[in-house]
Amino acid sequence: MPASFRAVSELPGDDRPLQQDPPGNGIAAPEAIVEAVRHRFRAIFLTTATTALGLTPMLFETDTQAQFLIPMAVSLATGVLFASVMILFVVPALTMIVAGRERREEAIHPGATAELPTR
Repeated sequence: MPASFRAVSELPGDDRPLQQDPPGNGIAAPEAIVEAVRHRFRAIFLTTATTALGLTPMLFETDTQAQFLIPMAVSLATGVLFASVMILFVVPALTMIVAGRERREEAIHPGATAELPTR
């Protein structure tokens, strides 16, 4: 496994915005998602910013030995930025879309369950 891939997969490890309160705790899914993202935004943003900005000097290095490390720095910085955008914006948005669909289905077909029949 390349070192840059391993580093990208381990850095934005705090995925608490992806975890919401389980149903029945009195908090609706959209409110739980917004609160989770709001609660963890600063930590995830600062980790991403310090990592990306810390790798910036390596990107502009002209030394011959550093030329071998520049591709790793690029992949690490862009991977951390991409993962943070996914964690903070894309996944919560998709979760809200799914929760909205489930609420609409429940309003259309009250009492219908999404469970598959057992054999």
